[in-house]
Amino acid sequence: MHIQYLRCIKKWMQIIKPINVCLSLKTSQIFNTEEIRNICSHINVGLTLPQSRHFLVNHEHKLLYCWIHKVASTSWIALFSHLANRTHIAEYYREIKVLSPKNAEELHRIATTNDYYRLLVVRHPFQRLVSAYRDRIEDTSRFTSQAWIYVPRIFALTRPSLNRSQIFHISHQQQKLSIVPKFKEFVEWLLIISPNKYDVHWNRYSDHCRPCSIDYDAIIKMDNFSNEEVRVVCEMGLEHLNVSLQHLQPTSGGSTDFYITCQYFQQLIPEEVKALYEIYSLDFQMFHYSPQLYMNCAQNKSGLTNVPLPKSIRYD
Repeated sequence: MHIQYLRCIKKWMQIIKPINVCLSLKTSQIFNTEEIRNICSHINVGLTLPQSRHFLVNHEHKLLYCWIHKVASTSWIALFSHLANRTHIAEYYREIKVLSPKNAEELHRIATTNDYYRLLVVRHPFQRLVSAYRDRIEDTSRFTSQAWIYVPRIFALTRPSLNRSQIFHISHQQQKLSIVPKFKEFVEWLLIISPNKYDVHWNRYSDHCRPCSIDYDAIIKMDNFSNEEVRVVCEMGLEHLNVSLQHLQPTSGGSTDFYITCQYFQQLIPEEVKALYEIYSLDFQMFHYSPQLYMNCAQNKSGLTNVPLPKSIRYD
């Protein structure tokens, strides 16, 4: 088994040129899902399945993947499109309708059988939150539905004197934000609304993919992206195919790594970081993340000099 696995890695390394792959796989990054089940057994959480459109399925290779915005989801959608022999895709997120289970009954059947390999991919909840803010709110190079819907609601809380004509610039040629809310304002708004009403770009893993309802075969932390990709692709039985996870749709202004996230969290006070942690606490607990580094960022407003740095850095 060990020899076959090493052969799988060697072959996969020859296939995926765009990604720097390391042979020293960190198996701790792929969870023993028994830990998730133990946590679920001690909390009061509903066991209903998530929405079928939150998943991609490939029946030929017996794969089920719960996609989450801002966790390399576009790359995974592209991979599933490739596996389905769908090429020349203009907008990957339109593929979800084609690649998702057809209904709740089909999702239930797939999720409760051992025939399919069930996969969930996560990243640090605070890095994902900042990435979502930068991509859907702050980036004015394109107009997003999140900016149109949520920015007036944010300003209704933080700058109530503003009206829509001041917030948006609308002409025949384009629509864009004239005034962009700060990350601190975005967080202040998040803290007063119900997490059940969160947009899919910043909702919780525990709500979106329901790991207490679905017994995932692998839960991957993107902190060691290339290492884990090799291992999972081998486990998924795709090592013989010419497929890879390409980095698509980069965030304007660069990747959202620890340093970028820390800069945004310096806008916050420690009490706001604690409140955010309480909202996303189940995600932190299930996937072994800590808020402490970002608490340090909120406490050290002068810069990153005195902020302890993580051992590994995660990029978009």
